[in-house]
Amino acid sequence: MRKSVGPRRKRRAKPIDSATLGAQIEEARVRVRPLLPDMDEQSLITILASVLQPFGTGKHFLLKRRADGGFVF
Repeated sequence: MRKSVGPRRKRRAKPIDSATLGAQIEEARVRVRPLLPDMDEQSLITILASVLQPFGTGKHFLLKRRADGGFVF
């Protein structure tokens, strides 16, 4: 058990640089797009950008598919 010596600091992940993240988003978009033909292109990019961010950057959201086929963020 850890001895309490003060408040715990939250660990934050380093964000990915924008060029690397952009390349990862584009690669994932090309692979996922045929599987979700009815999804809005910008929504897909937003979702992929969120999923590919490292945990701890505070840029994540939950996604759930609704019964009517739409998505809830």
